[in-house]
Amino acid sequence: MRGFFMELMIMSTFLTPDEIRELTGIARGKAGKTREMLQAAALRSMKIPFYLNAVGRPIVTRHSIEGQAIPEVSTATWEPAFSHG
Repeated sequence: MRGFFMELMIMSTFLTPDEIRELTGIARGKAGKTREMLQAAALRSMKIPFYLNAVGRPIVTRHSIEGQAIPEVSTATWEPAFSHG
């Protein structure tokens, strides 16, 4: 059963608190600021989009970190050359 829960954590839509700690490098508050305040500031400086939940914890979507390939858009199209005549 433990493997199932670990897989759910990996497949989660949002980063876990441990992953946010690893990403920001901030594990505890200092200088009168909470860990969450410092993590939010670090995420802002890294230009990583996040939300603050109801208790002030930064929430980062997994998609914003992993990204997604942007499909190439081809503007050139091929048209057959018909002979008119």
